[in-house]
Amino acid sequence: MNIYRYRVTFLPLILLVISFVLPLQFNSSQARSDTLGPCHRPYDRQVTSPYMIHATWMYNRGSACAWQKALEQFHRIGGKVVIQFGQPLKKLQRAGNRLYLNEGNTRKQVLLKCRDQGSSCVSQTINDFRQAGIDPNRIRNWLIYSSEDQFTNKILCRDSSLDKKITKRGWGKPVIYWRIILPHGKNQKTCDYRNGQFDVLFVKNIPGKFNETKALLSVANALNMKVFLGAPSFPPLTNRAWVVDRHLQSATMDWSRRVFEDYAHQYQQYRSYAGIYQSFEVALQPGWEGKEHKIYQEQANRYHHSNPDKKYMISPYFMVNKSMYGATLKGTVKGFKLLARAGIDIIIPQDGRGTGKAALYWPWQKYSSVRQVDPQLANYNNVKSHQSFASQFYASTFELYKAIKQAQQQLKKKEGIQVELWANIEAFEEDKKNSTYRGCAYSSLSQTNKKRLDRAITFSAGMKKIASFMYDPLFTCKDRYGVSLLDQIKSDYDRPVITQANITSGRSSYLLLKGYYLGTPGTQFRISWKDHSGIIRHTLAKVFKRGKSIQGLQSLYLRLNNIVPQQNSILRIRAINHDGRHSHESYGLQI
Repeated sequence: MNIYRYRVTFLPLILLVISFVLPLQFNSSQARSDTLGPCHRPYDRQVTSPYMIHATWMYNRGSACAWQKALEQFHRIGGKVVIQFGQPLKKLQRAGNRLYLNEGNTRKQVLLKCRDQGSSCVSQTINDFRQAGIDPNRIRNWLIYSSEDQFTNKILCRDSSLDKKITKRGWGKPVIYWRIILPHGKNQKTCDYRNGQFDVLFVKNIPGKFNETKALLSVANALNMKVFLGAPSFPPLTNRAWVVDRHLQSATMDWSRRVFEDYAHQYQQYRSYAGIYQSFEVALQPGWEGKEHKIYQEQANRYHHSNPDKKYMISPYFMVNKSMYGATLKGTVKGFKLLARAGIDIIIPQDGRGTGKAALYWPWQKYSSVRQVDPQLANYNNVKSHQSFASQFYASTFELYKAIKQAQQQLKKKEGIQVELWANIEAFEEDKKNSTYRGCAYSSLSQTNKKRLDRAITFSAGMKKIASFMYDPLFTCKDRYGVSLLDQIKSDYDRPVITQANITSGRSSYLLLKGYYLGTPGTQFRISWKDHSGIIRHTLAKVFKRGKSIQGLQSLYLRLNNIVPQQNSILRIRAINHDGRHSHESYGLQI
């Protein structure tokens, strides 16, 4: 038998079989690897208890498996977006060749244990400056940046001996220090050492440690979620936490540029990478000391230069508490417009209820006492329980959200400015006068409950995207109520919440409602009003027509037959589902 002849005869057939089978095996293997997460099990992609919170803030997890567990948990209640914090540049104190950081209330001295070529990093930096023909007295500040990001050479100036990667080796794991020379002066060019002053920055990394950011983005990819990474935060003045330290502005902006370029280099391929979040917060008011909106604008411009398809996000806060020198409704809108005109893509105003800077009440309740309407808020240190809302707040959270939504539409129509507007529901309490007050895990903030979240969403004026500050640890701790906020949401996620109500005009009048879980079979709507005699009437209204459902936000129409309220009356609308659970807050419509 001529074996060679048979090999030649069957070779094309063999090759054909191989070409068909191998891709199947590869694709099958690839599919399995795509569905297996870092916990070595398939991803849980089920949304079992879809609630109205679409986005939240999370701290780093410490392992890729921990990211899988956390994101799956948030995803189960309808979570779509994870937001991270950024850190500011911090000044180091110098004592000879030693650098240290004063941290916390105890002013504990934390030393920067960095050595370069057998010398301290301070002395070696000074030597490197002298060898480059630069007077080391031009060094203005020594800085440190604490981050778990794993940076690459993209953060270094090209062809520079001053920017460098320092690898410290010893008995333990090697440690990398990036030494970055940043311009101190406003008009200095980056990587130009011919004149001006400089700030020397050290960034610490541990090589070989798993990459937190890549782990987060990978898990978010698998769950079809979005991530906003933390931008370098604006450093505050030492004794004024909400005022930017202008002496570090140039250094912050140049460092931001380097980080953004590195983000684009490392993370562009992750579809979950949606943008960055700037952690520094300002109040929505007519102006700020130092005009912080200009700093946002400068950083946003730098970010968009290297990441043109990504979004820059901030979360300022409502501040209308009169005892805290809050802004008026008009001033709040002006503050929003300043930020929108600064080129910011997404603005997520904090509702202010968690901190007592604003309050949840309807406009016609402004002369009611705080204790009468919101007993928990009455126990805040910055609120007087027996005085009216009007005496303490310039406007309600409902009025604030409604006004800035109108401003958003005006900016788009008249100035062509398109800015996304979300609501940030503060998921915590500061009712420190209450005997049940307990700090939540490692936070001094206290746990809140789902009833309060439902109320806050009702007052958010129909925002289509809602974030909540914050998941860690406020959604998961049980310190105050014995059951976590997350578990409360899971067991009560489908309770109806009304977020908008309007009366349509035409041949017949109908009540248009928008909200969540309003169209569930068996849901009824109880409407209360005062008739012309001042008598309170009630009726159960029937659904006339159902509208579209967008991102879980449903709309429907109710008939208004036999409802004849007196002029300037209030319609109070409460949804009641088939098992008797009703909306925690009756929606109030003034007509």
